[in-house]
Amino acid sequence: MTMEAVKALPPNYKQCGELDVAENKAVLIAVNALALVLILLFIWLALQFFALVHPGVDAVAALWQVAGTTMGIGSRVILMLVALAVFFGVGVVHELVHGLFFWIFTRERPVFGFKSLYVYAAAPDWYLPLGRYIVVGLMPLVVITVLGLVFAAVVPATVGVWVLLFTVTNAGGAAGDMFAVVWLLRQPPGALARDQGTAIEVYCPMRDSDKVIQAEE
Repeated sequence: MTMEAVKALPPNYKQCGELDVAENKAVLIAVNALALVLILLFIWLALQFFALVHPGVDAVAALWQVAGTTMGIGSRVILMLVALAVFFGVGVVHELVHGLFFWIFTRERPVFGFKSLYVYAAAPDWYLPLGRYIVVGLMPLVVITVLGLVFAAVVPATVGVWVLLFTVTNAGGAAGDMFAVVWLLRQPPGALARDQGTAIEVYCPMRDSDKVIQAEE
């Protein structure tokens, strides 16, 4: 059983599963439902945290005040640009964290790409042990959440509320990662995962019965 990422599939391994959220409507619905639940949960948690670190400040009022005390045309444009930067920036930062941990485990630059309107990071030439792949999958949620909470606590409320919005949006975007982690935890011991960017392939050690069938073929 290998504990390191490898480029060559070990002997007696074969593909035993694949998860492609975009091509599986049932999975896509489940992921979107999970994303909604996570966003609602993190909004509630973020409001509790904001009240703790910025007592007496109304979070909604602070959200609007980032563009200034008045809401003229210029302020509305600034507010819209900040909101767009938050929502589009989340995906980029999220995938950069994935990419960082792919690099940590493979020491090779990951592949970044686009599909539809989202960015992805992948290591299509590498087979990772499930434990390491799960770390890659969870780190954007963990790292961005921790850093977001710390940063939101030390900056002014008008900035902190937007940092928390970024953090909440990232949590919703991590729904696919969390679904994949649960799916991977159900795979056989010793399995390896390969990230193709749009799908995750899993390779398992062949059982004795599989080897007999393969030999007969």
